[in-house]
Amino acid sequence: MWACSVNNAKAACDADSRCKSFGISAAWGLNKAQLWGSSDTSNKNAGWNLWVADSGYVEGSIDKAEYDKSGSWASHLYSSEDAAVAGCDAEDNCLGMWLQSGSNKWRTLYAGGRNWAIGVPSPTVLSVKVKSASSAPSQCFRTMPQCFMPLKETKDPSNWFIDDTAANEGDCTSQSRAQLFATYCKVDVSTIQAQWVSAEPEPVPPPAFQCYRTMPFCKKKLSETNDPASWFVDAGARDSGACTGRIGAFARHCEIDASEIQTQWLDRTPDPTTTTTTTTTTTTTAAAFVGCDSGYTTPVGGYNCASGSVGVGGAVQVLRNLGCGGQPDMWACSVNNAKTACDADERCKSFGVSAAWGLNKAQLWGSSDTSNKNSGWNLWVVDSGYVEGSIDKAEYDKSPTWASHIYSSEDAAVAGCDAEDNCLGMWLQSGSNKWRTLYAGGRSWAQGVPNGSVLSVKVKKSTQAEESEEYYSYSYYYY
Repeated sequence: MWACSVNNAKAACDADSRCKSFGISAAWGLNKAQLWGSSDTSNKNAGWNLWVADSGYVEGSIDKAEYDKSGSWASHLYSSEDAAVAGCDAEDNCLGMWLQSGSNKWRTLYAGGRNWAIGVPSPTVLSVKVKSASSAPSQCFRTMPQCFMPLKETKDPSNWFIDDTAANEGDCTSQSRAQLFATYCKVDVSTIQAQWVSAEPEPVPPPAFQCYRTMPFCKKKLSETNDPASWFVDAGARDSGACTGRIGAFARHCEIDASEIQTQWLDRTPDPTTTTTTTTTTTTTAAAFVGCDSGYTTPVGGYNCASGSVGVGGAVQVLRNLGCGGQPDMWACSVNNAKTACDADERCKSFGVSAAWGLNKAQLWGSSDTSNKNSGWNLWVVDSGYVEGSIDKAEYDKSPTWASHIYSSEDAAVAGCDAEDNCLGMWLQSGSNKWRTLYAGGRSWAQGVPNGSVLSVKVKKSTQAEESEEYYSYSYYYY
């Protein structure tokens, strides 16, 4: 009878626009109810229970608050809870309200010095209602992975910050306002998120890897961007292989040389870059000295060259003047001077040079990972004792402990393989972009072998030295 009475009274209250609460009393008799036009709970009666429509205020405590004791205090004194709710809703700085014994009046609370709860700071406090987040005014919260210019709103745009210039939801979520931030911050507009809400949204999960692309110009309209000279997202490239593989399609569409298109597979917008438009003569000259077959594959010593790769993660240094201006062999000078800079920086594990980006410049990276493919770049990596090659009679770990032998970076895979005497090397899997270590087994491994998912195979030098010249046949497997 009790549940039926409550449920049916609730249905009747929902159907009556005047109803803000309903009461039921076993003492008065079940199968009956009273509907009220007020949400005030101050009228105490031990024989009754009152169900009140949610006003956005809950019984609780408020720290560091005070009621209005100024000459205008009477304007913040209310005879009913409904009136106090309306008054507090109208003031952004209102934190909630308290019910005073004796007078049975509600007073609104604001920032102050005392703590408030039932009986606190004195027994005259019968109730404290806290303004919930849903009752707070909405604001424009915005976030983006990074900004390459100083923002007045925040020092860390990767966390939600308030865009106080956006006056309403339309301004907040408009593409035009997002583009203003994108242009100023030199980032892709698709990386900017905005919400018009009353409380800070949940933290944004780390962004997924995407294909970022840039070029000095495009002679035809691009669906991805109106400004190809700034980094933009190529949503059509679903993995690192497609990211590199689609360079030709963009070159043909934009009627531009493929060497002028830069591409990076990253979890963030790449650093700003200056794309240089070169003359036919300059392009031809640079082409003769581009790549790991240029004669500068091992500058001074201690590095291995990875053609068509760019660094992974943030650059530890971006060098825009290597002092090679006017040198007859700009490529050799750029490589050698970048190597010297990398040697001098203990954080540096690789450096990249690109004729497409422009010689006399380089980027130093804190990783030796060569998995980030970009045909316009070449990466010189500190010799780790592993070289690109092939491994016969090997297999990766498929046991229940396989997860301990899968690595998110080449550096981590090298460390893992170094720690195991029976490790022969490692391979890079397309799609996941993860490295897996190799051990004695039955298949042969090389780039594209035993199938197309193998992007790279790095051989432990000690293993390479021990390999015999015997040829082993292999079978194709699919993962």
